[in-house]
Amino acid sequence: MVRHQPSKLIFAGPNPVARSNLRFTLRISKSMAVQLNLEPNSPLEIKLEDNRRVIYPITRPEFKLEKLLEQITPENLHAEGGVTLPVGNEIW
Repeated sequence: MVRHQPSKLIFAGPNPVARSNLRFTLRISKSMAVQLNLEPNSPLEIKLEDNRRVIYPITRPEFKLEKLLEQITPENLHAEGGVTLPVGNEIW
């Protein structure tokens, strides 16, 4: 699951993309990176909207054990897995 932060980057000026060896690099100001909570190698989604480059920071969802456990119901709870004979070098 992918969510977008409410903030987004819109570039209407000069091209902020530079080429370095076989990679492309997106250059933004440090203040903008701090405002959007970006770090080096942060995943981004780049879209073309109304002839503008719009860049959305992608965040990973946070999982909390309590919230996950609340989703367990008798309908989605499976039985315990059976014990099988050793397959490799397991010791029982």
